[in-house]
Amino acid sequence: MKVSFRQSGGFAGLIRGIDLDTSKMDADQAAELEGLVTASGIVGNSKARTHAGRDLLQYEITIVQGKKVSKLSCDDHTIPEAAQPLLTYLRPQARPMPLDSAKR
Repeated sequence: MKVSFRQSGGFAGLIRGIDLDTSKMDADQAAELEGLVTASGIVGNSKARTHAGRDLLQYEITIVQGKKVSKLSCDDHTIPEAAQPLLTYLRPQARPMPLDSAKR
């Protein structure tokens, strides 16, 4: 499983992100990530953003499992509750990224 996370927006408009591949992680870390992905309920493509809010952080999580690709695009106000633990896991691992990486 591959998980790609991007965080953008906010007051400064910085882009942060991380790309994880469970085949390159130790077994415990891979199992934790796979469990969080399953519990998140992210299936297919879902986009929910608040149009009235300025300076909200925006998140994009892409999950690749074999040939199946699921993507969630949301912001601070629209993140599904079930996906919150996955976001909590990914955010501290994210690092600054080039501006063109937000379009992954």
